[in-house]
Amino acid sequence: MDLRRETDIEHLRRVALAQQIQIAPLLRVLQSKCEELESLKGNPEELQQTLALIETLTKQKTAAAEAPASGPKKKADRKKREKFGSTEQPKLPHVETVFELDMADRTCLSCGGALEPMAGQFEDSELIDFVEISYRIVKAKQQKYVCRCGGCVETAPGPERVIRGGRYSLSLAIKIALDKYLDHIPLARQERISEIYDIDDKAGADLDKRADLRRTESKEVLAKLKTWLWSQAVLKTLSIGKAAAYVIANWDRLIRFADNPLIPLDNNGTERGIRGPVVGRKNHYGSKSRRGTEVAAIFYTLVETTKLHDADPAKYLLEAVRAADPWQMLAAD
Repeated sequence: MDLRRETDIEHLRRVALAQQIQIAPLLRVLQSKCEELESLKGNPEELQQTLALIETLTKQKTAAAEAPASGPKKKADRKKREKFGSTEQPKLPHVETVFELDMADRTCLSCGGALEPMAGQFEDSELIDFVEISYRIVKAKQQKYVCRCGGCVETAPGPERVIRGGRYSLSLAIKIALDKYLDHIPLARQERISEIYDIDDKAGADLDKRADLRRTESKEVLAKLKTWLWSQAVLKTLSIGKAAAYVIANWDRLIRFADNPLIPLDNNGTERGIRGPVVGRKNHYGSKSRRGTEVAAIFYTLVETTKLHDADPAKYLLEAVRAADPWQMLAAD
């Protein structure tokens, strides 16, 4: 029976009551399981959140069943945008950069005379730029030039942008492309967790300050993230719901970095480190034997370690061999 086309209100009410009778024992069983989970994990907040979500979904289903049919279903009106154009970014730092013409370009096209800067005359614009792992708004000031003859006015070329007149720099677009296609980072992940990286940036190389920021500011961001994950975990038939449930199940291991400033925020370094062995395996067709595999593991470990410490692998291996073999040390002397 298709309840969406049913017009008999009394019949719909009977169906809704029957559903309530079926749902009630299921809720009691689920509550019992949640209580067992609470006793194991010791986190009452997760139990309350789960029960609240179940109650909300139950009310929605009941209301939908009791509502009489009212003709063809209309598409929900989309919320109209209240504002068009660029979105303000009040938290990003503002940097003013002046762009000037090269000396070779400061020549009047009318008379061949020298172009002089017009005092206080610039072509102003803004763009969002990317520097290492930080973002900033660049106030681009393109210097204007004029010849004494008055027949020529030139403007210095501005910064490279994704599109002409666009708001985003070319380096920012390349960074996003590499995050997606080189490091395989989903765009949604870049937007949710970027705050955690920004918090770590405040500490720089100071481990004590990083530890303090992670215990305070980072944990606040993580709490918001977990609340959002709970809202997605109920969508069990969708991939986002399954992913959110997986993250919540591994939450304690995921946030371990918040209590240890030495733990990196991601495993990108490890992933980059294993690319070398994968490429090498394709190039020299594996190690052929168990001993060859052990030798390869030793060399990859040494080489990748020297790279992490900005050391010369060749020089390090030379010194390591000399230190391990006294005859090599005598030969070197």
